[in-house]
Amino acid sequence: MIIGSFVKIIKFLNSNRDPGQIAAAVSFGLMLALMPSGNLLWPLILILTLFLKVNYPAELIFLAFFKTFVSLFDPSLHAIGYYILTAGIFRKPFTSMFELPLLPFTRLNNTIVMGGFVAGVILWFPVYALIKVVVRKYRGLITERLRDSGFYRIVKKIPLASKISGAMRRYGKI
Repeated sequence: MIIGSFVKIIKFLNSNRDPGQIAAAVSFGLMLALMPSGNLLWPLILILTLFLKVNYPAELIFLAFFKTFVSLFDPSLHAIGYYILTAGIFRKPFTSMFELPLLPFTRLNNTIVMGGFVAGVILWFPVYALIKVVVRKYRGLITERLRDSGFYRIVKKIPLASKISGAMRRYGKI
């Protein structure tokens, strides 16, 4: 399972996809992971990604990856959400908004949902820009150097590494 996920991540990095599609997938995966899924906002954002050029398998893999660690940030997300929901400037607009028919189902009145949504929106572009640069650097520098290295040839002869290499060949370029 872990080897399969690792192989898929390497496949995404080496695929002929635009680095922006991979970066958007990671950004949306993080955004969705930061928010609890039991609200209307979560599936709306997920459906929005279906209309954009995003690497969907990468989005789901990174969503699962980030979801494993996001509970560590719940106190911070709660603090952000609490600050926003109790700020005097937002009190009247939020009160009016939550009287609308469907908006309460977004659960934006929950501090962790609000904090996760705001953190996801704020982090979206920096994560996008960082991942885009990382994918380009990886493709330009690391991939070619790894293929040409003696270390790569030696590691390929190890049984576990040969299984990973074979799986990578089945799933995509190496």
